[in-house]
Amino acid sequence: MTKSVAIVGAGIVGATAAYQLSKKGIAVTVFDAGVGQATKAAAGIICPWLSQRRNKDWYQLVSHGAAYYPLLMEQLRADGVTDLPYEQVGAYIFKHTEKQLKKWKKWRLNAEWMRR
Repeated sequence: MTKSVAIVGAGIVGATAAYQLSKKGIAVTVFDAGVGQATKAAAGIICPWLSQRRNKDWYQLVSHGAAYYPLLMEQLRADGVTDLPYEQVGAYIFKHTEKQLKKWKKWRLNAEWMRR
């Protein structure tokens, strides 16, 4: 018996889930209100490492997602997808005070993601 899955939403999570499930031979149907796209709330920004949120569960989720994204792009290229709208670029950090800047520099030197 062939497995089949319905996915609601063709944003990054739904589209990625559909892609990975279909690679495993599972029949996938995606339901979306329009053309799939990233949420406008994220503005295409995938950079959790610069956040100073204290929510460890949130950080784990977004840091793993961001770390997975380059692998996803490699998989898509290997499957022949050539028109990928992903580009890994740097980030600007703006601080209001010298104290905030010093705090960020100290944090940056101790950050785990910088040592990977």
